[in-house]
Amino acid sequence: MELGGDWHVVEIVRREHERPLSLEEARDQVVQALMPLLKQDKLDEFLNAQRKATPSEYFGAYKPGGGMNPRDLIRLGQLAPTPEQQIESYRQVLEDFGDSEYVDDALFLLANVYFDTWGEIPFAAKYLDLLLTEHPDSEYADQARYMLQNMGKPGFRQPTSIEDLRGGKP
Repeated sequence: MELGGDWHVVEIVRREHERPLSLEEARDQVVQALMPLLKQDKLDEFLNAQRKATPSEYFGAYKPGGGMNPRDLIRLGQLAPTPEQQIESYRQVLEDFGDSEYVDDALFLLANVYFDTWGEIPFAAKYLDLLLTEHPDSEYADQARYMLQNMGKPGFRQPTSIEDLRGGKP
């Protein structure tokens, strides 16, 4: 029996000469990759526990909020010239004054910066979800729900007033 005279060209792109990793070797690589994160988590946990257990007083720029109160941080964020500075001010409210009455303001404003400036729907949705979960009775709750329901739709615009939410009807 005679085979046809056709030729086939095969390009070898990559060769794998290494054997598959054993379970123990793979485990060691995973542990080595995760160890810095685990160490940092443990260190943060230890430092937070020590801060809570040790009474200390901070002065000036080292005080929570850099010496500013949450209301002033919100104002600073609203007047900030760049979105990055706005985000920094609002996050400082969340980090340093997590139990203040301005947390819902900071969450709503963060969502707006991410959505209006960069169109980052996942980040905006994250902050709106937090707002609705942690502050369901907030004055921003209706706007947050409206935004979550509509921000992925073409032509959606951020409401500027309660009348916008009602479709222009007073």
